[in-house]
Amino acid sequence: MMISPDGYADMYKGKTYRELIKERDSLIRAVRRFEKGKISYNEMMRHPSADVVYQMNLQYLAEICKLIADEYNREFEWKEFEE
Repeated sequence: MMISPDGYADMYKGKTYRELIKERDSLIRAVRRFEKGKISYNEMMRHPSADVVYQMNLQYLAEICKLIADEYNREFEWKEFEE
């Protein structure tokens, strides 16, 4: 079962910039695998289907990128003003 994009984002709130980058890279790898047609028979036959997983991964990617932007600002940009 897939979770909503908001639920996905909630799971990653409070993570560090590096942790968020790792998750983003993982999502990008999954998206690229689907786009290149490198989906196994088992992945094609499961529920939710591979195309639904692909669409959700794209939405998750959008959410994780928002979190990365916020965390980057917090860790690297705003930190200058706190010192």
